[in-house]
Amino acid sequence: MNIDHFPQFGVLEDWAYGNHRVVQIAKLLRGVTGQKHRITFDPLLCATHFGVEIRETELPPGVSGRLRIDAACPRIEINREDHRLRKRYTMCHELAHLSFQEEIPATPKERADFDLVQLIPNVQKREEIFCNQIAAELLMPTQMFRRIAKTLDANFDGLSALAEGFDVSISASLQRIQRLAIWSVGRREWRIHGGEVETRRRQNPTIAGNIRRSRDKKDAQRQISQLLDKAESFIRQTFLRSHDACDEKSMRKYQHVLVCGTEVHFVKFKNVIHAFLIL
Repeated sequence: MNIDHFPQFGVLEDWAYGNHRVVQIAKLLRGVTGQKHRITFDPLLCATHFGVEIRETELPPGVSGRLRIDAACPRIEINREDHRLRKRYTMCHELAHLSFQEEIPATPKERADFDLVQLIPNVQKREEIFCNQIAAELLMPTQMFRRIAKTLDANFDGLSALAEGFDVSISASLQRIQRLAIWSVGRREWRIHGGEVETRRRQNPTIAGNIRRSRDKKDAQRQISQLLDKAESFIRQTFLRSHDACDEKSMRKYQHVLVCGTEVHFVKFKNVIHAFLIL
C-alpha cells in the first residue's frame, strides 16, 4: 500500500470536528496495521504498511524530524541523536502530516477569505497541533489509556507504569493524564541562569474530571499551588547546591521531596528544572 491510501483529515468544519477526526484517524491507522488492540504502538510497522521509509540522519539543531515526499519513495528522516522514545513520537508526528495531503486544516470561513495566503502561517501551526494530537492518540489511545490509568494509583508509580506500558516518556504520559483530566496534576518549571534559579512557567493545575463541584475544584487548585510553593525552596536549593557537583546524567533522574505527605517530583534537563505532583 502507498501513501495515497493514507486516511485523510478532510475539511475542518469546526474544532469539535477536529478532535473527532484526530481520534478517528488514529483508530484507522491502528486498525489497518493490525494494532487495534495493542497497547504499544509500532510506528515503524505503520510506516512500512504505507511504503514510507524511516531513516535516521543528522538534522539541524532543534529539528527532530521531517517528512520528505519529493523522492520516489516517501521517507521520514529522524534525528539520530534523539532518545529512542523521542524518535517514536517523531515518527508518529511525521506520519500524521500525511493526513493533510488533500486538504489543509482551514475552516470554511478561512477558505472563503480572499486573504487566505496571509492565514497560511496560522493554518500551518494548526496542522502541527493536529499532528501532535494524532501522534499522542496513536501512542496513547484515549479510551485504552483512560481505562488502564483508572486501574492504577494516582502517583509516580502509576505514571511510570503507564509510560512503560505505552512505551512513552514520563513527560508524555503526564501530559496525556492532564489532557484527559484523569488525575489532578500540578506542574511548575524553573530555569538555572547565571547561578540563580528563576521561575520559568507556572501552569494552572489540572483538576481530575471526577471532581465536579466548583468549590471542590478551587480547593484542589489551592492545595496543589500551596504544595508546589512549599516545595520550591527545597528544589531551588537542591539544584543550586548540586549544579557543579553532579554530572548532567545523574541530574536527569527524577527525585522527589515529601511535602505535607505528598510527593513532589522534579528533574533537570539542560538548564530547566521540571517539577510536578499528582493528587
